[in-house]
Amino acid sequence: MLSMVIKMSKEKRGLPFGILLFFFLFSCMGKSPLRTDAVVVRKEGHIPFLLVFPVGVEVKDAAIPLLKKKEEKTVFELWGLVRYYHVIGATEVDLKYAQEIYRDISLKDESYRIMALTNKACLLVQMGRYRDSEKIFHKLIQEEVRHISAYYNTYLLYKYSGKEEDGIKVLSLMMDRFPDDTFSYIELGNLFTEKGKYIFAQKLYQDAHRIDKRNYMPLYRMALLKERQKDYAEAELYYDKCMVLLPRNYDVYLNFSKMLIKMEKIEKANKVINMGLQNIKEE
Repeated sequence: MLSMVIKMSKEKRGLPFGILLFFFLFSCMGKSPLRTDAVVVRKEGHIPFLLVFPVGVEVKDAAIPLLKKKEEKTVFELWGLVRYYHVIGATEVDLKYAQEIYRDISLKDESYRIMALTNKACLLVQMGRYRDSEKIFHKLIQEEVRHISAYYNTYLLYKYSGKEEDGIKVLSLMMDRFPDDTFSYIELGNLFTEKGKYIFAQKLYQDAHRIDKRNYMPLYRMALLKERQKDYAEAELYYDKCMVLLPRNYDVYLNFSKMLIKMEKIEKANKVINMGLQNIKEE
């Protein structure tokens, strides 16, 4: 089913995690037609899906029992309940109730249907229902929905399930349908780097940098790629460009300093470490 969608996308085009999430969150907010708030629930043994909710629907814990008993609920009250039971409660009973609420929201208000179904697909994975989750994601992708979180979470499902080829297809779709978003370019570049396909990876990182010059990640990945190829002089140039953007990622400073030590540039390595300590301290 997914391969059919990919084929359609390629015909239209006509041409052949982790830290990245920080940048993706901002892009996700910009690509939704509604004002949204993103939540990443990090629990051991669970895929760190990106859940998206309307802004301002949080409900205080003490108000939940009364709201649950209310016979007629507005769509925003439903969102408040489902956010609580999906994110904060998250017991087996809570998740089953949240599943029902997502269904009600998707039927009650068409403008929130995609958001509700995307979150519901993530919830089904938490319940161990991978196939049902995949069916929802496939349907949303076939509809060519404009909510980028649907594609991002589908990619995560495949990434953590070991289905790399399907994951690459989803990233390709993201590039096609959201050409101004850098996540898919960088993530696909990372996959090509691991496979030793450096020319493809370099092109993707360069495209990502062209799209968003404020994002240090494409420069950092280019530096790592050149370092991997033992082209230390070129890697240093990319690291230097990366430093100008003052990244809030200590690994950048640590890896740069390690490479500089290999190059016997001890004084510069110390400066890079101190810069990293200062920037992280100010975060």
